[in-house]
Amino acid sequence: MLAFVVLSCLYYLLPDLIVGRGVLALALLLFGLFQFAIHCGFQVVLKLPGLAQRVLVFGVGPLAQTIEDTMGTAKNNYVFSGFVQPKADIMTVSSDRIVGSIDNIAEVIKQHKAQKLVVSITERRGVLPVRELLKCKLNGVDVVESVSFYEQLTGKLLIENIQPSWFIYSNGFRVTPFMRLYKRAFDILFSSFGLLLASPLLPVVALLIKLDSPARPGVFQAEAGGGEGPGVFCLQVQVHAAGCRNKNRRCLGGAGRPQGDPAGQISSQDPHR
Repeated sequence: MLAFVVLSCLYYLLPDLIVGRGVLALALLLFGLFQFAIHCGFQVVLKLPGLAQRVLVFGVGPLAQTIEDTMGTAKNNYVFSGFVQPKADIMTVSSDRIVGSIDNIAEVIKQHKAQKLVVSITERRGVLPVRELLKCKLNGVDVVESVSFYEQLTGKLLIENIQPSWFIYSNGFRVTPFMRLYKRAFDILFSSFGLLLASPLLPVVALLIKLDSPARPGVFQAEAGGGEGPGVFCLQVQVHAAGCRNKNRRCLGGAGRPQGDPAGQISSQDPHR
């Protein structure tokens, strides 16, 4: 996508560099078909017995049933091997799907050659076998929470089963210096591209507002707050009904009026309404 935008801008500014008519469309078509074929082939290869990961679900309640149903519908390379029954849990799954209990969890994992154990106990207070799960972890089995596993499969959160500790230990809230760097780079890149596209319209909008309301400035200076540290000042086009007299805004070109103008109301319309 980025290469498409860069080539489009380059060919627009320097038309002599264009190779020929239809080359870009043909390249996009072939690349799209090639990428689709690779994606479908990759999904088929991951389902092969030698590459698929066998998963045991620790729990026999509604949460464990949800995990099994999700594994059957979502695109993944996991194969459901069965349920492991804890010492205390609400039983809602079929009994023939239970392959063992927590007392013989090591034998069950070895028998089914499971690589992942999903903890899906509906009520964990006082019944979570920490010692047994730790042994599984030390033996090389990937022990994960049901909420994290559900998010990995579907890209969604299992809100009704999230524990407060999940927010503390989740990786989604960790911001590394590398993440800050590439996020800042993408922010500057796409904001500059958007400003480049909108730059021909901004003077026109400001002029229409100024012509419609001569006593009202078309452009004002406002302070935008950042995530950390002091805010920065930026120039904005006046499109809202009020705000020029706000303490954080300093008008450029005259005193503001509290009422709006038709040009500003049209330019600030929500396209989804």
